[in-house]
Amino acid sequence: MSCRAAPPTSSAKAEPPPDAGLWRHVQIAVALSLAVPVDSLRAPTRCRSDVAFARQVAMYVAHAVLGISYSAVGRLCGRDHKTVFHACRVVEQRRDDPAVDRMLHVLSDFCREMTEAWA
Repeated sequence: MSCRAAPPTSSAKAEPPPDAGLWRHVQIAVALSLAVPVDSLRAPTRCRSDVAFARQVAMYVAHAVLGISYSAVGRLCGRDHKTVFHACRVVEQRRDDPAVDRMLHVLSDFCREMTEAWA
């Protein structure tokens, strides 16, 4: 029985996706809306629940509002596409809270306008 070698991986750095600039603006908008530091949204580790929810909201807005795929959002924020899927489900469940729903409407409108201006 023999083991197959893993295919070689490319050592060249990948270019940032075209949505990277838009993603930075989404992070800033979410951080300001939820009063968390932008740097904490970009942190590679798990963190406080308020920061985790803000990160989930940013992923949700990027996917649900801007139409960026789960995989692309995952690459933008250094997470797996399954993490992005989970984040979107969590945010959808929290929309039952009128305050969260209102905040998401405002963020969604802002990000749509930003996208139109960006194009």
